Amino acid sequence: FEGHENIIWSLVFLHDNVHIVSASRNGMMRKWNCDTGHLVGEPWKGTGGDITALALSPNGKIIACGRVNRGVERWTTNGKMISNWRGHRKAVRSVSWSPNGKYV
Repeated sequence: FEGHENIIWSLVFLHDNVHIVSASRNGMMRKWNCDTGHLVGEPWKGTGGDITALALSPNGKIIACGRVNRGVERWTTNGKMISNWRGHRKAVRSVSWSPNGKYV
């Protein structure tokens, strides 16, 4: 597995048991095929800033992403940003979903 240009700070396994998504210090996420070790598609960039945390929703369809730029983003597992929330006073170091998947 090669492809990130900086430290990887977080990983999530997708519910298909084939793919993972990694997040790095340079603010990018990448999707990988675990069977082949190859990247799937282009990097996901978002709003910038180091990514410190990832969490997969209970239904396995959405990834929450915490950043040092005080933001939280929601992404589809295919790399499309759904929403971006800002307003924390400091870096977001951890993200988690409510059991019903309604809240991050």
